[in-house]
Amino acid sequence: LLGGLLSPQGTLTNGQWRIKGLYIPGYGDDEVKFMEETVVMCSPRFIAEWGTNRGSSARIFFELAYLHRILSTIHATELPLALSALDQTHSGIDTGRFIKDGMAIRHEGDGVTEGLRAWIEADRPEPALFFLDGDHLNQAVYREIALINRVAPQAWLLLHDTHKGPGAAVDQWMQDQPG
Repeated sequence: LLGGLLSPQGTLTNGQWRIKGLYIPGYGDDEVKFMEETVVMCSPRFIAEWGTNRGSSARIFFELAYLHRILSTIHATELPLALSALDQTHSGIDTGRFIKDGMAIRHEGDGVTEGLRAWIEADRPEPALFFLDGDHLNQAVYREIALINRVAPQAWLLLHDTHKGPGAAVDQWMQDQPG
């Protein structure tokens, strides 16, 4: 495995992440470590993420890219605020809270659509990393994987909460591939 958990500038405590005095809840030690190992392994020039509402994962990717001196442009997509009444987990409260100016380019809309659009408009930089943490329904995650594979087949994909629908979607998508 690659390196330690974080550089001396960061520490992990009881499943809550602190890096340079920053506290971002909702990510356990193992999740942050996996995110870090993925960023170090693929050194993405482009990162698209969606589904965290407060910009948590965008901020983590920003800090990891900074720590490891990886020049990466980060795109964070949130659901339109008009839809917040339909989804309790994305109420529109604290949207983008952890993203400060210049850390990420923010979008509103369908995560995979906006992420792929941003990647295409950026002239398809490689390597690219897509972090899927939106709708956890099997069909929604399957759709996201299939679209990314069709449009950006060389991209890296990292999925959150694979113990739920995303894990089943990955299994199903793998089974559906020829050969």
